[in-house]
Amino acid sequence: MRRMASGLAAAGLAAAVALAASGLRAQGGEKILGLTTDNFQLDSAQELLEICTLESAHPDYQTAVGFCYGFISGGGHFHRALSQGPDFDAITCPPREITHDQVVRVFAAYARDNPQYMEEAPMDVLFRAAAAEWPCE
Repeated sequence: MRRMASGLAAAGLAAAVALAASGLRAQGGEKILGLTTDNFQLDSAQELLEICTLESAHPDYQTAVGFCYGFISGGGHFHRALSQGPDFDAITCPPREITHDQVVRVFAAYARDNPQYMEEAPMDVLFRAAAAEWPCE
């Protein structure tokens, strides 16, 4: 039986993101948009949107972009690994040459058009956006 394991994906991805975020610690646990750089715990898609769309003039822009791209990459790698197995259907099928910027634009547009989901888990909404833009055949 094939199933969509978004809860499993989110749990496994949370561990990967925690490892990635540990390398992004600023001095003294500075805050970016209310999130401390000591942990970057994202509780909602709204928080991911704020991190991924931070203005380039913001002093923490590079850190935020690095975290955003890492979050997207981690989700993509985990999704590919799961969907290659027998028990998981792919949620989305983007072109292989997709860029982080394209994913951020799609996510931001989806967030704007679907504000009702912005308090949900960030990875869930990121995959909803990706599935809407790049559905599987």
